[in-house]
Amino acid sequence: MPEVATSTSIFAIQANLHKLSLAAKNLNELSDKLTAEVSEIEDTINKLNLGITAYVVFEAWSDDTGLERGAWRLEYGKLMGKWGFIINYSTEDLGRGPDNEFTENWLFKDSPREKRLRAVEKIPELLAALVKKSDEVATELNTRVKYVQDLATSFSFSQDGSKK
Repeated sequence: MPEVATSTSIFAIQANLHKLSLAAKNLNELSDKLTAEVSEIEDTINKLNLGITAYVVFEAWSDDTGLERGAWRLEYGKLMGKWGFIINYSTEDLGRGPDNEFTENWLFKDSPREKRLRAVEKIPELLAALVKKSDEVATELNTRVKYVQDLATSFSFSQDGSKK
């Protein structure tokens, strides 16, 4: 038979609800400040118009067999038509085959609060990854530009071999 709440337990519940209300207000204010600061960094990167993506892992797990695993990543990329920081969670179960993958993405500001807290520590590492990726893409672009220039030059010759 359930026990009837006593006046002491009602007062304790009310006190805890009040404390929880204050804690929620504090958490929301601090979370908003964190998100605003991260948004400034994000806006600065967006102004560079990089057009490239990169990521870093900030939490990963695997079962004892290594067949089931998952990871939380902080990414810079495009989601829902907007460039910025993205929190990504993905899992895979290799024991069930390659089609057993799950991925979920959130814009940074919309991601779970606890994951935002972990991800902010990885922003410097993500910036370094973006620099590295930018260098790699620039090298590849340089190679492709040279190729297309050579290709364009070949079009400037007529079929009999003389230059137009």
